[in-house]
Amino acid sequence: MLNSIRIAPASRVTSPTRWRLPAWLPQYFEAMRRMEDRQRQRQALLELDDDELTDIGRSRQEAFDEASKPFWR
Repeated sequence: MLNSIRIAPASRVTSPTRWRLPAWLPQYFEAMRRMEDRQRQRQALLELDDDELTDIGRSRQEAFDEASKPFWR
């Protein structure tokens, strides 16, 4: 049984192909960064007091509505 296994000589063994990142991966990371930024901004909006919200023309309810959106919107 062992005699029937043939191993190719070293010169015939092909070198492994280079590993490449998928073309869409940078776009994916950029989209994830934008979603994290959006979520961080919404959290900061919630932490503003009523006077600061009035300064930017928002109410507490509008801030809560904005912050309660899913991170992908």
